[in-house]
Amino acid sequence: MNRPWMDPDVLIVGGGPSGSTLATLMARRGWTVVLVDRASLPRPKPCGEFLSPGALRAMERLRIHVSAPGTGRLTGWVLQADGVEVATRFAPQALGASMPRDRLDAGLLAHARREGVHVLERSTYLLGAPGAGASGVVGPPSADVQIRTPSGHRTLRPTVLVGAGGLRCPVSRVLRRRTSTRVPRKISLTGHVRGIACDPRFGRLFVRGDLTVGLAPSDEAGRLWNATVVVPRHRGGELRGAGAKQFFFDCLARAQVPAYGALGLEEDQPMASSGFRKVSGPTYRGRTVLVGDAQGYFDPFTGQGIYQALRSAELLAPSLHLALAGRISWGHALGGYSRRLARERGRTHRLQRAVEAWLMSGVLRPPTAWILSRASPLFGAIMEATTDRSSLSRAVRHHVRATLSEAASVRSDPSPLTHHLERKASHP
Repeated sequence: MNRPWMDPDVLIVGGGPSGSTLATLMARRGWTVVLVDRASLPRPKPCGEFLSPGALRAMERLRIHVSAPGTGRLTGWVLQADGVEVATRFAPQALGASMPRDRLDAGLLAHARREGVHVLERSTYLLGAPGAGASGVVGPPSADVQIRTPSGHRTLRPTVLVGAGGLRCPVSRVLRRRTSTRVPRKISLTGHVRGIACDPRFGRLFVRGDLTVGLAPSDEAGRLWNATVVVPRHRGGELRGAGAKQFFFDCLARAQVPAYGALGLEEDQPMASSGFRKVSGPTYRGRTVLVGDAQGYFDPFTGQGIYQALRSAELLAPSLHLALAGRISWGHALGGYSRRLARERGRTHRLQRAVEAWLMSGVLRPPTAWILSRASPLFGAIMEATTDRSSLSRAVRHHVRATLSEAASVRSDPSPLTHHLERKASHP
């Protein structure tokens, strides 16, 4: 089964969570895997750093272990919407985490290397060999695939080509996917902030007007926090007028993020991200297939991005294995993967869009926040159902049981508010 890496069984373009995870799973099955990434990891990435309990369970299920300094353990979520605070814990025995994204990506790629994956960093995937059009790549190994590396061009003949390079993955162009011409609706700024006075056991979501701020601790002590500010596209003029850094801090102040004093930014400037246009069209053709955000991106309003990346790799790996082994056809393998992923994502996507609509609507937000503040198990269940493949009804049962258990031991386990007041008193 093993062949030289210049003639690999699987060529993966993109070294993010989905690409590295898929590479690990395929190498374990005995296939020769080459992974190409245009950057050299670790690399900064403008996104949140929340790992849901579903993401951690997926990593444990797939036997992928990433340890990195600065990892925060989370026991729940706190929502603050127009002065109403709702706190909820994750399901019993469930923990989330917050890990700097550059360390997560580097850790997943290092794990793939240990499994025998050949990694080409600072290398660019080209759409076909010289003299061949983009369509010549579809259905390898009938056409060569060229990679531009720091040492020059290399030609590979993979059996299957996987695009895992995110929303702008060049493999998408091979499949002739269509990009929406509509102007993107949102702009986001991300940075690591010092001086935030919040309980580091909880991730936080602040919603005020058309502004959303997500917080996740970058360490267990809460000395440094990952903060992501999301605003509508029409506020881009304010951003350009004030400058990215000042606009970022103005948004944190407007969201009433608690602080011990003046907030500080770890980076020189917050990282900006925009231009997330909707992409549609086929996710596979011949022996070319997409995974992760390249397959289908949607705004991770409730923090399910990493879980969705891991889950898509988990679904694709067995399909690729069976097709490479000749036990099923490529059409059956890749079509089945695409349908299963669409079913799972469809449910969480619809629920996630409903949550966002409730919280971003000036009319619906106040009564929604009031209801959730008096039914925190419902809030916890909704968050779990959007960040895992759990059904909403099962998640509700989990959180009701957790709430009853917590009520019985409330004296021995301080509430988030009590914990926060104790921390604030110790930091005059």
